[in-house]
Amino acid sequence: MAKTYSNNILDAMDTETENDCLIAQAQAIKEIVEEAGPGLLQLESVTAFTDKVLTFIQHSENRLSENTKYEQEALDGDEEDKLDEEDLIVLKEENKNENELQLALAELLGIMFKTHRESCQPLVQKLITEVLPKVAKDTSKAKTKFLLFILDDMVEFLGPEFLGPIYPQVVE
Repeated sequence: MAKTYSNNILDAMDTETENDCLIAQAQAIKEIVEEAGPGLLQLESVTAFTDKVLTFIQHSENRLSENTKYEQEALDGDEEDKLDEEDLIVLKEENKNENELQLALAELLGIMFKTHRESCQPLVQKLITEVLPKVAKDTSKAKTKFLLFILDDMVEFLGPEFLGPIYPQVVE
């Protein structure tokens, strides 16, 4: 039953456009997975689930980039294209919501570390080789927080024996 509910919510997230709703959906899935505990998903399902979460993170990152580009174009444009104070406030709020969504999605990855540790090797490999190096290049407070969420959960739930030779790198 928990698998069905979490899959339905995950599928609904594909078409959802409101960040507040996406955050609530991510938190609901986190609670379902945490309550169901280990064994809810098999290796293939864990990989498919975490790949989808990483896709949601990338979509959010794309929206942040579009907002930044739009803001820069509006600031550099002629007088009639410039954003007024209200537009800038709305844009900053959208970016704040995107960052909150990314943290909620990072918590989903963390709950997978906690409940499906033995199936997280493909996720850890993808995080270490692709995702985290990109995030680490951005020194903003939001990206640092995202990075800390992921690394903290890796250390807490996976530990040195799982992470092996990359453990010292993660702990730094």
